[in-house]
Amino acid sequence: MSYEQLPYKILALGPFAPVPEEKFKPDFVEVDLYSIDEAIEKLSPVLYIPLPLDICPDGAVSLKFKRIKDFKPESIIKNNSYLASLSKTNASSQTTGQKNKSVQSGKEEKSKIDDILSMVASSEIVTDTSSDSLLKKNQTDSDASPIIREIFSNREFQKTESAWRGLLNLVKKAGIKGFEKICVSISSVSHNSLETVLDEIASLPQDEIPNMVLIDLGFDNTMPSIELLEKVTQFTDTMLLPACIWIKPDFFRIENFNQIHKIPYIKNHLDDVSYAKFKKIKTLPGAAWLLANCNSFAVRPAHDFEEHPLFVSPVWAIGTLCAMSVNNSGWPMGFTRYNTNRIEDLAMVDCDGKSTASTQALFSEDRIMQLVEAGITPVVGMKNKDVVFIPKESSLAGDSIKFQLFFNRIIESLIDIRKKSISSNRPEDEIRTALTGLFKQTGHNPPDDILVIDNRTALDDQKIFNISFIPPESILAGSGKIEFSFTW
Repeated sequence: MSYEQLPYKILALGPFAPVPEEKFKPDFVEVDLYSIDEAIEKLSPVLYIPLPLDICPDGAVSLKFKRIKDFKPESIIKNNSYLASLSKTNASSQTTGQKNKSVQSGKEEKSKIDDILSMVASSEIVTDTSSDSLLKKNQTDSDASPIIREIFSNREFQKTESAWRGLLNLVKKAGIKGFEKICVSISSVSHNSLETVLDEIASLPQDEIPNMVLIDLGFDNTMPSIELLEKVTQFTDTMLLPACIWIKPDFFRIENFNQIHKIPYIKNHLDDVSYAKFKKIKTLPGAAWLLANCNSFAVRPAHDFEEHPLFVSPVWAIGTLCAMSVNNSGWPMGFTRYNTNRIEDLAMVDCDGKSTASTQALFSEDRIMQLVEAGITPVVGMKNKDVVFIPKESSLAGDSIKFQLFFNRIIESLIDIRKKSISSNRPEDEIRTALTGLFKQTGHNPPDDILVIDNRTALDDQKIFNISFIPPESILAGSGKIEFSFTW
């Protein structure tokens, strides 16, 4: 039986659209660079934004999004009848004023001096009075402007835009065009619905179960958050499935990661009794399958009325870099090879008035190593560079997660070949062929020592095979021989 390479499947869970409190049924939607607008239209996010009565008599506006451009200020104004009416009123008054200027200048053309003055004045007249042009040009000084500022400072709006911009960053920077090599899918989620969504993933057919789950939900050290984190580790352990969450600055009792210098030594800080439950989670088997990231990065420059660019959570960096690695080498483990796998052409943020970067905070090498030692993988930026990367990594348990990324792919391939297998007297040959094909089709020489031995201890018509080999150095350097059992 010939081996057919499976796509690397990334499932991203995030606040793409509001989630009902009860009876939520997640909808898993495939998306690539060409279909992101279709995904937005399918999930149909509708946001209810409360507003002060002095700027909006109704006290709120409802916003509907059908494409990525709908998150732009001018599109928000255009697509909402109330905001559009405010903007049109402002545009009409400006156009009327411009016409009056033109008429007045015509009356004064009798004088040569006045004629010259009118020529100067005419150069100031706006010739394009189309609705779109005026909305974009005057978004910061129209009657709709205070409402736009309120919308973009609304936390629910920020989370929704951030999720979609993070997804756009993944499919664009990693070049996700189609679903053959890398298949990206998404689902809306909230903290309250995460357990429901994880249960739904666990019930998927085997060929639909992802290789990696990105969870765009921030975690802190509060009891509800820690309890939810424990459920995530139970999920990763049961599924043997790598997942990624992100740690909020609140976890360290700081406002943002620029203040991490207030913590003398991170590992000692986490020895505090208040982190006891978190440290217990780090010892669970599922912690070895979990990446906890920190340090958001900027993907959209600030609008004229904003102080800061739009940051997206660090899980989008992990997803993007793993996808880049799969494109480059066929395997996700190269996400820390920052010479070839890095995210560029990002937005920039002012760090200290003297330098800029694309991350919320700039970490010293010592801080990076302290975070990794604590089981937290930071997204790293560079001073005055629009780039982010991940130079060092660690699972929440404290060891490298690369073996888990590798082993997940191996098990997936064996399950697939078992499912497609025609009755054979020697399934060990099929297993060996599948493993050899997996390495060859990803561009690597297969191990010479692939050993598949019939254990002969299974009941009924099942068989158990003991499998061992040394992974190629080009894929998983320094791992040594791996040994495991597989039921056929």
